[in-house]
Amino acid sequence: MKVPTLETPRLQLIALNDTHLNDLFDIYKDEESMKYWDDFAHQSIDETKKLLDFLAGRIEKGTGICWGIVLKENRIKEKRNTNSSSILTIKRSKA
Repeated sequence: MKVPTLETPRLQLIALNDTHLNDLFDIYKDEESMKYWDDFAHQSIDETKKLLDFLAGRIEKGTGICWGIVLKENRIKEKRNTNSSSILTIKRSKA
């Protein structure tokens, strides 16, 4: 399954891949942010890599989809800012 890029005037929802690993680790290692998530803060980049691989596996099997949310103004400037990035996952039910 290919993850489509979705766009609004201000945002892009993009497929995640290994090039996002460091940015994702910056998000997932932040204990304050992870208080509001269903996981503990990651202690190593290996934990984040395992999560990214797990999400990629769900996409391949067609059982889920995951996007990174990016402000277009940051993307245009080729600037990465974890304060303006997020992760959105949707799990497909087996109905």
